[in-house]
Amino acid sequence: MKRTGYIKYILLRALLLALSTCSSSTAMREASMGGLNHSKTAALLALRAAATKQLARNISAQPLRLILPTIDVNAFIENVGTLPGGDLATAAAKPWEDVGWYSDGPRPGERGSAVIDGHLDRP
Repeated sequence: MKRTGYIKYILLRALLLALSTCSSSTAMREASMGGLNHSKTAALLALRAAATKQLARNISAQPLRLILPTIDVNAFIENVGTLPGGDLATAAAKPWEDVGWYSDGPRPGERGSAVIDGHLDRP
């Protein structure tokens, strides 16, 4: 992900978090005053939890660098998917310097095997 894209994600996350915090605190205040029934409050809180979880998956769990000091690797991580034939795509911006992370797989902290590909040498 390019730096400007990352900044946009951070700003979007901050905006959504602020909105969800405001809506849930308003819902809790109204519920305590009898303005909302329990099901509406629960629905708003569930929506906030789902939005927070999705934001965490999309933004904060985004790996940025692969550092392997024993083989002198310190590389920027690019998101990659699969090619039309089913093969894993490779880093495109700087293919001899960056590594590609299969972004449809597990994210840092999730269970499962992550896939990162790259080159240790140059042509």
